[in-house]
Amino acid sequence: MPAFDKGEPALRDYSPVRYSHLATDPGEGPLLTADPWSYLRAHFGQKIPSTKGANRRRFERALYYVRLAEDFYSATERHERTAGVVAYYAMLNLVKAYLSSSGVELETSLEHHGLTMPVQSDTCVDVLSKADKGHIHIFHEFARLLGTPVTARTSVELLEIATHIPELHDVAWKLGHLTTAKRKFLPVHVDLLVNSDRTYLFSELRFEKRHESAYHVHKFLRGARKEYFKEPRTEDGWVI
Repeated sequence: MPAFDKGEPALRDYSPVRYSHLATDPGEGPLLTADPWSYLRAHFGQKIPSTKGANRRRFERALYYVRLAEDFYSATERHERTAGVVAYYAMLNLVKAYLSSSGVELETSLEHHGLTMPVQSDTCVDVLSKADKGHIHIFHEFARLLGTPVTARTSVELLEIATHIPELHDVAWKLGHLTTAKRKFLPVHVDLLVNSDRTYLFSELRFEKRHESAYHVHKFLRGARKEYFKEPRTEDGWVI
């Protein structure tokens, strides 16, 4: 690949190709909605009439779980003392909607959440391994579909979980719940670009130079990243 530093946005059907950590089609734009629940209901509701047999049943079940999730989520504001538990069941039913739409048969065998809290601890969660024949662990199936299967029973501290979720990591760090001196997740911008001749597609990653004092940025160019990223340059307050 020739050396180049500048690029222009990659386009598909005249729309920018954007990086996303979720699976999207090239050039697909974001969807703005004030009510994600109505979108989910409409999404599965449209699939039901166009399918038959087992496929129709799994979308009907998915829609059922979405409605349950919405009811639980709405109830969090009415039940302040138990809001955490109610929110958990909202998320659990969203997961079950995802499992159903992915072809996992639910309510046909003995189900377990796949997570337990040990009696001797209120800050730890046990993740169960694969269920016995005739049983199903919801979390195990969810992790499997996401490509990170659970291979053995594992105990995880809730604070450790917080360190791996960007939206929770900063809050836990600012409240002094983490042992790390610096925050882990470096805010970055990822652009998908083409060279001037439009013969190569490449990615450009940048972060604000001021973050060098708050994050372990020296760890970025390690391992595989050191092989496929060029040496960084600084430009207009950004490290590129």
